[in-house]
Amino acid sequence: MKSVKHILLIYSLLFLALPGALANSYGVLDLFEWNPDTFRKLTCKWYFVPGKHVFSADTLSNHYFIKTGKSWNNEEVGDSVMGKNGYGTYELDLILPDTTLEYGLDLGSVASSYALYVDGQLIKKVGEPYGTAKTYRPEFNTQIATFKSESKRVKITIHVTNFDYSKGGVWREIRISKASKLELRRQNRINFIFLLFGGILVMSLYHAGLYLLRRKEKSSLYFFFWTFAAAFRLLFSGRYFPALDMFYVDWFWTVKIEYLTFYLSIPLFLKFVAELFPRSVDKYILRTVLIFGALGSLVVLVTPVSFFTYSVVVYQLFTFVCIGYVFIVLYRILGSNEPGSKTFLLGFLVLAVTVVHDILSAHYLFSNGSWFSTGLVFFVVSQAYLLASRFTSTFSRAEVLSNQLNYMNVHLEKIVDERTQKLQDANEELKEKNEEVSRQSDQMAIMNKELRKLSVAASETDNAIIITNKDGEIEWVNRGFERLYGYSLGEMQQRFGNNLKTAGRSKYIETLIKQVIDTRKSVNYESTVEAHDGSKIQVQTTLSPIMDANNELIYLVAIDTDIRKLKKVERELKKSNSAKNKLFSIIAHDLRSPFNSLLGLTELMLARYKELSSEELLQFLKDLNEVSQKTYYLLLNLLEWSRTQRDKIEINPQKHNLAALLDETLGLFTTSFENKNLKLEKDVPEDLHVFSDYQSFSTVMRNLISNAIKFTPRNKHIHISAKESGAFIEIAVRDEGIGISPDNVKRLFSAEESYSTEGTEQEKGTGLGLMLCKSFVEKNEGTIDVESKVGYGTTFRVRIPAAPWA
Repeated sequence: MKSVKHILLIYSLLFLALPGALANSYGVLDLFEWNPDTFRKLTCKWYFVPGKHVFSADTLSNHYFIKTGKSWNNEEVGDSVMGKNGYGTYELDLILPDTTLEYGLDLGSVASSYALYVDGQLIKKVGEPYGTAKTYRPEFNTQIATFKSESKRVKITIHVTNFDYSKGGVWREIRISKASKLELRRQNRINFIFLLFGGILVMSLYHAGLYLLRRKEKSSLYFFFWTFAAAFRLLFSGRYFPALDMFYVDWFWTVKIEYLTFYLSIPLFLKFVAELFPRSVDKYILRTVLIFGALGSLVVLVTPVSFFTYSVVVYQLFTFVCIGYVFIVLYRILGSNEPGSKTFLLGFLVLAVTVVHDILSAHYLFSNGSWFSTGLVFFVVSQAYLLASRFTSTFSRAEVLSNQLNYMNVHLEKIVDERTQKLQDANEELKEKNEEVSRQSDQMAIMNKELRKLSVAASETDNAIIITNKDGEIEWVNRGFERLYGYSLGEMQQRFGNNLKTAGRSKYIETLIKQVIDTRKSVNYESTVEAHDGSKIQVQTTLSPIMDANNELIYLVAIDTDIRKLKKVERELKKSNSAKNKLFSIIAHDLRSPFNSLLGLTELMLARYKELSSEELLQFLKDLNEVSQKTYYLLLNLLEWSRTQRDKIEINPQKHNLAALLDETLGLFTTSFENKNLKLEKDVPEDLHVFSDYQSFSTVMRNLISNAIKFTPRNKHIHISAKESGAFIEIAVRDEGIGISPDNVKRLFSAEESYSTEGTEQEKGTGLGLMLCKSFVEKNEGTIDVESKVGYGTTFRVRIPAAPWA
């Protein structure tokens, strides 16, 4: 740390010797070439001393560096982190271009009181920063601080104290310019805010007057309330708090008004939307928003600043949710084409963007000022136009109705005579048609009875029925369609279109429709359709033409039949056939080889019994034992595999010591290891326990070790290791054998594409063992995978649940 300070001191001395040589450094800002007629932000790193008010911070051992323009909350200062409360000293050395000018500093608002010094001379004091948490006094004063300096290098020192606000420190960017320039800029901004305030207040009062004229239009009342709150927020927020230039407001009430105007504006705005579009806003959501807004406002009113300012983050998230809900409401409104919906959407879109921007700016994600005033003016103007157009439309309708009423009053007698004559003529015509209607009524009754039967059959069938006109435009679907796919007619048309050519899922649908139209005959085809819930449904469709009495095409009828169960049966049948063929193949071919070996060995022993030495006899016996073991294991695999195909395997998982289980399994292969002179390297901790079925898991290990022996050349190594992996035990069996190609790796565990190859000494295999391993591992809630490279060997990894601790 001391070496770093020495380096900083050397750089500071160089900076003094060569003005302009070092543009910006921590705690120093070179403005030698800056034009004072422009505005400059002091956004470099400042010296910062936490917990103290000091001068010459750069000479102290416990100084740090910090940026202005955001609060000191959560800033790392050594081994600790700054909280909201406490004292702090900001200090910066400035290199100025001219000593004859009067400069101005614009700090905006600071949380919560401060004293500003230039070269140790006090030039501005806001509130009382010197005191304890009980005696210090917070205050907002955004006036420009001015100073002159006889030296081009000046030291800016700011002593800040905060014990009330949820954020502390110099949270606004500090700007420097000529004092007159800054004063003019600040005054223009305040004047602009007051101009907006006046305009919005006039608009607000105008709509209050409209409500008094027409009490039914409550949208004008809530527009008045909302704009009134928003207008006052302009005066009690932002960088300058313009209201404080006009009259004195206590700091605590300034903060309360700032928060209240925000907290009240959200429920008032949603209430305004609900009155404007009452059918599109859910009353329960509206009630929830009103209650939440009222509770938040009550918290602001009755709790101290140090408490309620912490609630703003929650309320900002609540604001985001409300903005999202208003967009949902607007989506519904646009869908129903309500009058004024597009105007409202445009205004709200601009307002929402500015509100979101300002909330993110409060968390220092943006630093380009407040946009709320722009969005507010745009929205107020657009909604004033919308409300005015509604009033104009209402008055226009009233005027039209009034004119029609006057006309009716003047011409009522004539109209009555004309209507009476028309009614008499119509009565005669009805009498003439009454007999015709009576005759047709009996025929219709018979036809209706038949149609009801047909309608019930079409509606209640489990098949999906679609009826289109001759051009393929969909006109009707039955209830079976809704049950099968989950779509109503409207939902289907909205997603897939109104024509069978776009709604049909077969890629040949246009060709099929043309074939039906041309040949006047039905066609059958299969396709896969995505249902409303995302599931895939395999269907067989019969597309038929419906002809009129003149043999002209009038309708197309598509009947979809769910064939998922049929396809499942086909797959199961195919799987069953594959398993049966596999079993027959093994019985016919793979069992013959070991039995031939057994017969050959025994015949040779019988033929040469007297000639054999004891060593040769012992070798024959070893070979005979090895062949017998392999035949026995093959029979075991066949038995267990056939039981898995018939779901006759019972899995009884228990806690087993892995090392003991592996030792027991390896004991079966002592002769096999000796015959090929293979070395076993085992890394299995003694305290590992698995939770598995003993018989099936032993079968898995037996097959994996047998495969490793089979495919490992003489004098090589086989490696078996185990380790914990989360809730599982991972066992790896690695050989140094011939390896497996990537194409064959994919076939290892497949019943449909079985894979088997000879071992290093022409040992035969069936491919059954690995399929059995996969089945048993999965039944024990585990996984198995393989890694292999041709010429380098193969590793099988089995993950089995670890035994729970007793």
